[in-house]
Amino acid sequence: MKFLSVIILVAMSSCATPKMRQPVAKGFAQVPPADLTATQRARTPVEWKNPFLVIRSEGVEMNTSRGSSGLKAVSVSRMREILLSLPVDAWPYGRIVAVQEISIRSRNDDRSIDRNRSELERMLKDLDITINWWPSA
Repeated sequence: MKFLSVIILVAMSSCATPKMRQPVAKGFAQVPPADLTATQRARTPVEWKNPFLVIRSEGVEMNTSRGSSGLKAVSVSRMREILLSLPVDAWPYGRIVAVQEISIRSRNDDRSIDRNRSELERMLKDLDITINWWPSA
């Protein structure tokens, strides 16, 4: 009887569907791979044309070459939706974003910032977006 149970469990596990990535938006699918030469051309946030993300204790904030997005810090999952909804022309350097941790923080912010950083890195990797790390001011 135990042998039969093991066979059933093995058979059921082999039929399980693999974990699927979440689908990406149609427009985002047209964004080309990262142009790594952009990291040499853009030396200041003003020169950077792709999304510029700032990791804060309360979430992630985004600025674009057109200025502030007007959004306060949002969750990483919400930032994923925002990035996917951007038009193709918001990605002149391809799938690459500048990322920086906020420099002004209290002692209690480190844990939240570290958690948001880890979540953001996973999400960007899942979307095949390269991270161009910028130092905190």
